[in-house]
Amino acid sequence: MSRQVESQIIACRSGVARIYSMLQTTPSRWQDYVPFARSLTTSLDAVDFVSIAGRAEEQVWFIDGIQRLAYSDADSGGVRDLADWCQRKWLGLLQFQPQLVEALKGLGQSWLLRAQNPLAQIHDEESISSSSRSPSVSNNNNRVQTANYVEAREFLLPSTEFFKRAVDAAEVQHRVNGALLALAAEAYLSLGNVSTPNEGIEYFGQAVRYLRRARQIPRYPLPPHLQQLVPHASTFLDPVDAFVVDFCMTMEGMSTEPGFSDSRFWQVCGFVFVPINSILDD
Repeated sequence: MSRQVESQIIACRSGVARIYSMLQTTPSRWQDYVPFARSLTTSLDAVDFVSIAGRAEEQVWFIDGIQRLAYSDADSGGVRDLADWCQRKWLGLLQFQPQLVEALKGLGQSWLLRAQNPLAQIHDEESISSSSRSPSVSNNNNRVQTANYVEAREFLLPSTEFFKRAVDAAEVQHRVNGALLALAAEAYLSLGNVSTPNEGIEYFGQAVRYLRRARQIPRYPLPPHLQQLVPHASTFLDPVDAFVVDFCMTMEGMSTEPGFSDSRFWQVCGFVFVPINSILDD
């Protein structure tokens, strides 16, 4: 590698470090850094940084920093060109290292963050209409065919796929950690929220399996919004669904008994609509 290319990479490293620092200390200024981030992506593309062998850790750090900036306001849809750049670079890393856990996780996060815009709109719609809507499975089936639900599923399906690949790869490499499992669970919970009751059972079941595994990891504190997921979410539910939540909380205790399988747990509990609006930083 030429000295000029290395100098350019060092300059970009300093620039991305500034982005990380801003997001940590003064995140409200994120919009001021968008033009700067665009210039960094241009510089990184000029040296084809992603294709340089032996620098995966640094490459992940670069892409993750810009992705965090791109989705500083995920509910509004993020900064599309920066977000798309990050997706391309994650995919570029996977071309060279198909089992790179960090790249698979980065893509899972990318799609999950992209889904926050339609999820936020769904939450707003549900908040407005909840007082007048009569709870029924028919209503659930009808609303999941509306535009925001369809769009959310289009983003969450690849998110769950990439997170599953990340967890599977991490298992093979003995690198599974609680933060990855919690993110994967959040993606599956979100997908369950915007799916039909029958489809949701499968997604919620996978989320529960990931959360149970995360809780078993020593010294990993499960994020509060996932620890208290069911009781917190019950305030957003229809009366019928709230009853189901209470029933599920009872069944969850039973589900730890020998012979009580996850599939049986979700078959008994049925469909639960649980709004998710936050993304982990880990």
